[in-house]
Amino acid sequence: TADGISKPVSTTPGSKKLFARVDEDLAPLLESKSLELPVLLKVVIGAGAAAGQCRRVLDVAARRTIVHVQEMRLDQAMLLTQGVLPLGGSHPVVVELLNYWTQTLAHPKGGIASIPEPDDIAQLAMLAAMVAPNFTNLFYVIGIRLQETRAKLTEAGRGTLAAAFPGGRGPEFPGKEKLLAILAEEGGDDASAGRCDRSRSRSRSPRG
Repeated sequence: TADGISKPVSTTPGSKKLFARVDEDLAPLLESKSLELPVLLKVVIGAGAAAGQCRRVLDVAARRTIVHVQEMRLDQAMLLTQGVLPLGGSHPVVVELLNYWTQTLAHPKGGIASIPEPDDIAQLAMLAAMVAPNFTNLFYVIGIRLQETRAKLTEAGRGTLAAAFPGGRGPEFPGKEKLLAILAEEGGDDASAGRCDRSRSRSRSPRG
């Protein structure tokens, strides 16, 4: 542009027409074709990024993909969750996904070792807080699992968790105070161990 600032691709007149055409032509194709899960996930992610122009495609792809959720790896389910968020917290696919995560975290098939990494659980908390802050049961189990695995939560994960509950605000649920207490910890158990080591090192240092 003349001022040197480029418009986002999805907001230019030409791209809007293109996305509208894609939405019009691709949605019926998705409804009629049998597509493999990896392809459906790619469509969901792409349509989710342009949901303002491709909402029909996102809706159809999401409905086609959610039927495979029990077959998915956890990372695939997380990608699906990110992709469908623009549909809103009351959309049937989003509700089904949030119920899936509640059950997965509450009753992991392979025990606690099979649940997502703490950073991923923190990301799930942030995503759910954006569209479904009243999904109390999910936040409750998220809080339990993060308390159990907080020693493995990285600084990036803590930042994600803080974004889900800025200044302590955000969704309300039983045990929220304990979850927020994790944010007050300086780096978890590893940092605590490091502080102890430094303390012992100072105590052994010669004094002048």
